[in-house]
Formats: sequence, structure tokens, C-alpha cells
Amino acid sequence: MKPGSSERIKTALAALLLLTFVAWFFLPFLLDRALVAERDAFSSLLPMKAFLGRALRAGVFPWWNPAPGLGKPFFAEWNTAVLYPPSALLAIAPLSRGANAFFVFHLAATGLGALLFLRAIGVEPIAALFGALVWTCGGPLLSLGHLVNHLAAIAWL
Repeated sequence: MKPGSSERIKTALAALLLLTFVAWFFLPFLLDRALVAERDAFSSLLPMKAFLGRALRAGVFPWWNPAPGLGKPFFAEWNTAVLYPPSALLAIAPLSRGANAFFVFHLAATGLGALLFLRAIGVEPIAALFGALVWTCGGPLLSLGHLVNHLAAIAWL
């Protein structure tokens, strides 16, 4: 990639187009008309994220979840992501809206990462945009929608 300002403008325009497309593609989620939930999500993941969202909204640190059985540690559990900054999106009520914001945020982040990576290795802006769109909206990544910890890890990679 050339260091000139016209190249930076092209990259910024490609990023804007990418984010616009991601917002359009996932509009049902952003409008709270859909929810990614399958397999273990209803019995394990969504109740855990609902508890975290309620605690964050109440301004209470979620050390202990009193709901399951007679209660159990929450902060110490491996998959709660209490200290993960984007978990703050779960505080958006209702739970479906917060979970969808979490989902779309990570897809947008990984799309931007793919775009910037492709531009850094010298791929032209339109090709980098296409590559980032294929990565972001492709089946392998979308299949991680109900595995939010995996999705978050992939997004940062």
C-alpha cells in the first residue's frame, strides 16, 4: 500500500462501505427483529449474558449469580467475560438488543481488521473491500454467532 493520502482516503471509503454493508446486512439484528440463538444458547449462554447485563445496568459487580440452584460464582467462571470491555454492550436492554449489538460489533470489527490487513499487504481497495465482505458475511464466521466467546476471539485475531 502506498503511504499517500489518496490511498488513505480510498481505504477510509472502503471501510465506510464495509460498515454500511454490515449494518444493512444485519439490520434485522440491529432493529431487534432477530436473535442468534441455537443449541446451548437458550439453556446456558443467554441466561448467563442476561445476568451480566442486569448486573451491569444496576452498577453491581457480578461476583455471584444467585439464580442457578442455590447460586454459584459468576466472576470466576471461565466464559462469563465480565472484564471484557465489549461485554458492556450486554447492558443495553432488552437482552436481545444487547446480544445483537455484541454480535454485530464483533462482525464489524473483524471486517475492519480484514480490510486493514488486506490493504497493509498491498491489496487494492476494492479487492480488499470484497475480501473483507466475504470474510465478514461468510458462513464460517456467521456460524459462530451462538458461540460468542469464539466469535470475539476470531474478531480480534
